[in-house]
Formats: sequence, C-alpha cells, structure tokens
Amino acid sequence: MNIQTKTTNLPADALAVFEQLVGQHEQCFLLETLADTYQPQTTSQSYIGIAPEHCYSVSAGKFYIDGKSEPSGNPYNLLRKQMKFDTTLPDGYVGGLVGYFSHESITNIEPSLGFPYPRDFPDFEFGRYNDGLMFRPGTAPDYFYYDQDRSDLYSRESEQNNPLSIEFIGSAKDDSAYNEMIVSASNNIQNGRVFQVVLANKYDYRFTGNLIDLYKELRRINPSPFMFFLKFGNVITMGASPEFLVTTKPSGKIYLEALAGTIHRGKNPEDDADLAAKLLSDEKEVAEHSMLVDLARNDAGRICQIG
Repeated sequence: MNIQTKTTNLPADALAVFEQLVGQHEQCFLLETLADTYQPQTTSQSYIGIAPEHCYSVSAGKFYIDGKSEPSGNPYNLLRKQMKFDTTLPDGYVGGLVGYFSHESITNIEPSLGFPYPRDFPDFEFGRYNDGLMFRPGTAPDYFYYDQDRSDLYSRESEQNNPLSIEFIGSAKDDSAYNEMIVSASNNIQNGRVFQVVLANKYDYRFTGNLIDLYKELRRINPSPFMFFLKFGNVITMGASPEFLVTTKPSGKIYLEALAGTIHRGKNPEDDADLAAKLLSDEKEVAEHSMLVDLARNDAGRICQIG
C-alpha cells in the first residue's frame, strides 16, 4: 500500500475548509487539534475526510455495508474483516476507518448487558477513507491518497449555510428522578455492589440550520487537543476532549490515557507544577486515579498478551 501526498492551495484553517465541504457530502469528518504549549501529547495536526469508499454500520444486531445487510456474525469481527492492517505505514493517521461506537454497542461484546430503551442511533458507524487533508499549524494542508487522486473534491466551495436555531424540548429525567438515581448509586456503592457509577441524563432539542455553528461555539468555549465533527447522513456527532483514551502503534503496543483526578490549569509551568503536587497529595484524587488505572489495565488484559 503506497501513500502519495501533495501540497494544496487551500487555506491553513481546517475549520474554514471543512465549512465549505460539510454541506456537500453525506459522510465526512473533521478531526481537529487545538493544542497549546502545555499539551505535548498532541502533534497539533488536524484532518479532514469526505465521501468514504464504504460505510459500515450495525443496527439491531445486523451488520450493514453501504446500507445493505450482510450475513450474520459478530459485528466487531465482521468490521475487522473489512480492513487489512499494514504495519509498515507511518505512525499517526494516514486514512482508514473513522467513525463512532455508541454506548450501547457494548452489547455486541457483552450480550448479558441489555438496554430496555429504544435506540436512536446505530450501535456504530464507520467510513473507510482512502484520502484526506492533513493540516499543520500555519501551512497549507497536504492532500494524501492511496488509489485515486480526488483532490478536486476538496477544493469546491459550497453555498452559505442557514443560521442555526436551537429550541430546548425536554429531558428524559427531571430533578426528582435524577436525585433518586444519586441516592440509589450511593447506596449501591456503600453496600459494595459496585465501585463506580456514571450518572447521565438525556436532553432533547429541535434545531434548524447547520450544526457546524454549534461545533464552532463548542470550539470557542472549550478548545481541546482532541476535537471532532462526524457526519453520517442525518446522524452528527461532535465533541471536545483533553484525552485520547486509547491509541495503538504499528508495533502492536497500545497506550491508555484515561484521565481521573483532575484540577484546573495554572497560569504558567510553575503553577502547573504546584497544582500537580497538590493532586498527588490528595487522597480522593489519588484513589480515583488508581481506580481508573486498574480498570484500564483490566480492559487491556482482555486483548493483550500478559507481560
């Protein structure tokens, strides 16, 4: 598999380029890095991909390729069979699968876990991207591709987007129901039934216009080293995170970075060092961190060779 690259005449701003593309394509993505000098884990590179070669998804236990149902089997194994992994490729993103796993997709690994409510989205969706744009700070993006040069698709301008309007509809649980969840979780922890509970609520909104404007606002109030905007037809996911959670290397090694035990940032490196020392001496924060390290190690142990 040979990767080819060439420099484009596109703007250096990944979001500006993506805004021109997102309205033209049913499947596309933006992986954006807004890093500062205190976030050395990032490469400060951002990526755009459009019009994938194939789309893979799972709904109601069925595996789909480009909307067509495939023979039955474990969805994760069926997805794995769609890709051949080349360990000679350079480190970092150079194309491949981009998409999302829903919370409920865990049922395809742990069938004992059931969810009694209807699902609004597929268990997972991925696009297979054979080309894309790679942005480095302050320079025009490079276009990379494997089989076919489609760089002309990345330079077409779209029409102006309609302004975004959002209306709040309601939430799945009101304050009373949510407080009952807190009491129940506390009792379960104290009685030793569980050692960690993540409480959540679901909020419904009605919107008109382009959701890229919502991403822009998220980007403004919470600039993060790992930001994303994924579009699969009428399913759009977006987010901002300070952690990459898990990454793999061509060597076969995996790296886990689950954040637990957190504190605000300092104004300079000296402040950061003082706050780090405070974290390391805080019993509650250290306990939380140790718990997440144990969970990550247990998860890795299910797919890795011991030692």
